Amino acid sequence: MEKEKILGMTKKEIRAKSRIYARGFGKIKGKKGLQVIYPIFVERGFVKDVEDDESKYIELAKFVSKVPDKKNFYRSGDWLKLRYDVILKYGARCQCCGRDYKNNGVKINVDHIKPRHKYPELSLEFDNLQVLCEDCNLGKLNLDETDWR
Repeated sequence: MEKEKILGMTKKEIRAKSRIYARGFGKIKGKKGLQVIYPIFVERGFVKDVEDDESKYIELAKFVSKVPDKKNFYRSGDWLKLRYDVILKYGARCQCCGRDYKNNGVKINVDHIKPRHKYPELSLEFDNLQVLCEDCNLGKLNLDETDWR
């Protein structure tokens, strides 16, 4: 028997993807159901507050279908194109310390100002990206949201 799908995903798949993002917000650990996950997404403004479970699944499916896959994100064509566009606009020089590969031999990264695990909806937003050298990027971790542009 074919399982009912919402936007191409089963309810189990929707819950699993939602849990991954909810864990990134530091709110839950382990397997949790819809009643725990959904309020987190409402609180963050990712989904509308609806009453019935079927509507909640639809709202969650809309959100998780828009957010890039965490596992292969940095290999995706969307990310590689966006990364290239950011470097074209800002240059391959660290926007924090000013070092570059040509003069200083540093590796250049395109950094998410607001971390992906806290703001998955901003993963592919040009305005959430900046160019940092590897040292500055590793130093800031995902704790600092300073915009160095």
